[in-house]
Amino acid sequence: GAIGDHDLFARGRRLERTPEALGALTDSTDILGDAAALRGRIGRDGCLYLPGYLDRDEVLASRRVVTARLAAEGLIDVDHPADEAVALPESRLRFKPDVALDNAPLHRLLYGGRMIAFYERFLGGAVRHYDFTWMRVVAPGLGTPPHGDVVFMGRGTHDLYTSWVPLGDVGLDLGGLIILEGSHT
Repeated sequence: GAIGDHDLFARGRRLERTPEALGALTDSTDILGDAAALRGRIGRDGCLYLPGYLDRDEVLASRRVVTARLAAEGLIDVDHPADEAVALPESRLRFKPDVALDNAPLHRLLYGGRMIAFYERFLGGAVRHYDFTWMRVVAPGLGTPPHGDVVFMGRGTHDLYTSWVPLGDVGLDLGGLIILEGSHT
């Protein structure tokens, strides 16, 4: 059947809920230790879904820095704890890369530890990350327009991988990531 039981919208458009139109990503944690199988799956699906792979404490430490900065700038609803990151009703936020600057917990999460270890195993050698972090802080109902990351990151090579890292639990009620099947080809 279709995912969930409530209407889903992407950028103001109601999504069709049939299994042919909307489905869950394939969980790849079962093949995490097999780099060849991971490369095969990413070649087939265009992505790898690894829920729970990153250290939850590191994810939440990164989130706390981000939400504290948003709170300090008056960008979240003060009637809720800062860690909940409840947007102000009038918020139009979509992109907020400055909350990633000098954010040591976020940099450890994204550019060290399990993330880099994964890529080194997956690619079979040393890896290099970009110096800039494309940090999206998206208010409810706005979303990010459909796009391909190579437009932003493909200077010099198209041989790159992007990791979408939510800083907390992201159920369908909060949004998430939509990938167009086959778009990697």
